[in-house]
Amino acid sequence: MLYNYCAVDCACLFHKCKMNGSVADISAKMIDRIEREIRKHLEKDGKLFLLFDPIPQDDLQLDKSFTYIGIRKKILPDYKANRSYAPFYAAAMQTLRKYYAYRGPSVIEVYSDEYEADDYVAWIIDQANAEMFKSGSGPQAVALWSTDQDWARYLIDTSNTVVHLISGSFKKPYTRADFKKEFGFNPTAAANALYKGLFGDKSDNIVGAVFMKKAKFVIPIKTMGLEAVKYVSEKEWAQDRLKLEINKKINGNAEPDNPFDRLIVALRSAEPRLNAIDKLNNNLSAIFSLCQDPSKFATWNEEKTEMNSIMKAAINKEKTPFGKRFGRV
Repeated sequence: MLYNYCAVDCACLFHKCKMNGSVADISAKMIDRIEREIRKHLEKDGKLFLLFDPIPQDDLQLDKSFTYIGIRKKILPDYKANRSYAPFYAAAMQTLRKYYAYRGPSVIEVYSDEYEADDYVAWIIDQANAEMFKSGSGPQAVALWSTDQDWARYLIDTSNTVVHLISGSFKKPYTRADFKKEFGFNPTAAANALYKGLFGDKSDNIVGAVFMKKAKFVIPIKTMGLEAVKYVSEKEWAQDRLKLEINKKINGNAEPDNPFDRLIVALRSAEPRLNAIDKLNNNLSAIFSLCQDPSKFATWNEEKTEMNSIMKAAINKEKTPFGKRFGRV
């Protein structure tokens, strides 16, 4: 199928194209994948969004170990501390951004030092819906090109909007139904966040609240956590509702009458007292730190044929890294 909008996880793209070779070789492979595999699945007037994670400090030449910067690092000091250094990453991102800098309004790049690629996705979906109502163009389809399961919280299947996750091939997109079949609950933003907050995420070095080393539970907390996540997903709770309910159960004295209530009571009863609930709240604060206005980080320029020709030559013929020829982005 063809999509109206496509959002590309450029960090994921880099790791899929990473190989032994120069920056220009890696960049050429990334560009080829965008042109031959991704853009052909866009409608003729569709929009391509290239979404970037913050550049690690090691690529900024501040040190030799991976040091992630961004808003989540301020909340969880160990966030992504397990990541290894990826040579050429910053240079490849700079090259990619330069290559698509003058493609006109149909190619939009989004970058910030604070937020990650998936933090911009909700805004992109809102843009698609706004375009539908503005132009009367009918239902919108959005493709999210990434292997990051954090993007799955945006999966939608309604009469107005369809959002697919392209984690393997466009021939077999990952849908909302696929997620529910795999995990047992609907991929809502609140449910996905609760799941990650409870059980952690090794790829981001987030320790789940139920896996804290000193926390002791007298009940099968993992099973109870899964039941609570399913309950939240079926109720279609929003993120604000989830935070509100946690605070109500911590400060109130109501008897638990559903799986979510029982989970909070169990977390409160863990030893050392309240540390598990504090950990959950910290995790959720980091996970919920989405960019409220990504438009200020989104850039595009009028198409310039001459500049595009020079950039294509630098990649395909001269193999000259843009950092040397054009400077930093």
